[in-house]
Amino acid sequence: MKHILITIIAIVSLISCGGAEERKEVNLEKAQQSLNAGDLEKARIELKNVLQIDPNDAQAYFQLGQVFEQQKEFRKAFGNYSKALELAPDNLEFNAKIGTYNLLLAGDIDAAIEKRDFILAKDASNINGLLLKAGILLKQDDTAGAMKITQDIFARKPGHIQNALLLSSLYLKDKKYDESISLLNACIKENPQSRILLSTLAETYYKAGKYDLTESTYKKILENNPEAFMNYLKLAVFYKFTNETEKAEQTLRKAIDADEEDTKRKMALVEFLQQTKSNQAAIEELKSLATKYPQEGDIRIALATMYMSENNLEDAKKILKTAISDFPEDSTGMKAAVHLASIYIQEKKFDAAESVRNDALKISPNDAKLNFVKAKTQLINKDYEGAIISLRIVVKDDPENMEGYFLLSAAHSANGEKQQADEIINRAYENNKANAKGLMALASYYARNKNKDKLEKIVDHYLSINADDYQALSYKSALLNERKMVSEAKPYAIKMIELYPERPNGYIQSVPYMLTENRRDDAVKLLEDGYSKAEENGRILELLVSLYVADENSDLAEKTVQAAIREKGESAELYMLLAKVQWKAGKKEAAEKSLLKASSIKPDWNEPY
Repeated sequence: MKHILITIIAIVSLISCGGAEERKEVNLEKAQQSLNAGDLEKARIELKNVLQIDPNDAQAYFQLGQVFEQQKEFRKAFGNYSKALELAPDNLEFNAKIGTYNLLLAGDIDAAIEKRDFILAKDASNINGLLLKAGILLKQDDTAGAMKITQDIFARKPGHIQNALLLSSLYLKDKKYDESISLLNACIKENPQSRILLSTLAETYYKAGKYDLTESTYKKILENNPEAFMNYLKLAVFYKFTNETEKAEQTLRKAIDADEEDTKRKMALVEFLQQTKSNQAAIEELKSLATKYPQEGDIRIALATMYMSENNLEDAKKILKTAISDFPEDSTGMKAAVHLASIYIQEKKFDAAESVRNDALKISPNDAKLNFVKAKTQLINKDYEGAIISLRIVVKDDPENMEGYFLLSAAHSANGEKQQADEIINRAYENNKANAKGLMALASYYARNKNKDKLEKIVDHYLSINADDYQALSYKSALLNERKMVSEAKPYAIKMIELYPERPNGYIQSVPYMLTENRRDDAVKLLEDGYSKAEENGRILELLVSLYVADENSDLAEKTVQAAIREKGESAELYMLLAKVQWKAGKKEAAEKSLLKASSIKPDWNEPY
């Protein structure tokens, strides 16, 4: 009997193991299908199911990384890719992905080259390794080399999706729309359901001005998978760009009808109405949605937030109090408490704010947003120890909350703990190497604190992720010009002018190089051009006028400022500039009148006095 029982247990064990393995494979297949169709949330759920069955499934971690990558949560994506590689260190695809992240996000070209060499040593024709090689060549400004690699891959494997996307982007860089469209269609023949290929094709049609084909391609994507919200959203955005707002609104309403439980769809409609109609239209829609879907707390929070943006604090408070009452122990109640406490602080009702916050913290003591509000009050009250405890909860729960790090560092500094203050900022950098927004916040922090060495380090890292960012290019060129490295600053300044002709810093940062090269007339012409094109051109005007004055052309300088006053309207700053020009020209009475005018416009400004 005992032997029979053991045999039965063994058979049951074998059956259950086989069943789990089969379920895992089914979940993996469903996840890949959802990923291809753009239904990222469904893919994530399927992959979580796989990892519950087998916590060491490397492929599941890799696919989960792909989900986060498409959601632009790069830190989480990198973590999952790293886990996949840890479980399968010889997998060439996993190595290539980590190499790509090292190259594009960490800016570590040496680490990327190491991965490239590892892959191609094992398989010289490995496509992922070759694509990594192409990426490295692009980073080294060898576009021709990258083009040759991707064209060779396309010739032998036209259905390879990642290669087709990279080659398409290279064609688009040179505005070769027909070549890009041709290769994308060839790849789609072998991957007819690929959402990313079809989306790229639609975007390419749009750039080429082929709007009918753009619309039909987006509709095809939607037909392939009518459940995925992203497919409705892409079509609606296209209609918005072509000023077909009625079609866009109807598309978003169809998205809600397709899945009434998805709050994101409703919020997208509200945001669209706010952008294309008015805040009031968005509020009316939210009121209607809140009545129809009373169980969806996020709708009420959005309605309260809209009221707050309109400074209608009484209606906002009513909504928030009801939300706290109806959702006392879930995230809606916590969000409502944060907003209600913020309103009370704005109204200087500090006791009421503290009461709301403390009641919520009893339910959820580790809620990051509540602790963030609490920490700000503690800092105001100089309770630095308490603020440190609260802010540690904040940055642990939300490592991308840069303001949390800055306040935590400030709390340590105010508490006399300089070393800990510095360590917090260093930790902010380590935790946000793949977070472009966080890196830029960190750059601004170092700029405010005049820490130029740290600022340049962050900016260099940021530019390795986003080489075309205006603010980062501005910081880099300014730092180089300040160190008299005007030749090195020049390419960054020129790039700003090319990419952002309507913004001032490219013109301003180009001048030091031109003056060093004795190209004063060219500098004046560039500033005149920038002054006519840039929207915020006050600093360009100051620099231009200073060059006129230096060239003993005070009459032109005075006329230019007077024209600016006529065009822009009277301002204290312009009259102050006019006074400086007049004083330099020896027109002391005119300068005095201009100074009096500046002080009458802005009586609290000291400089005119």
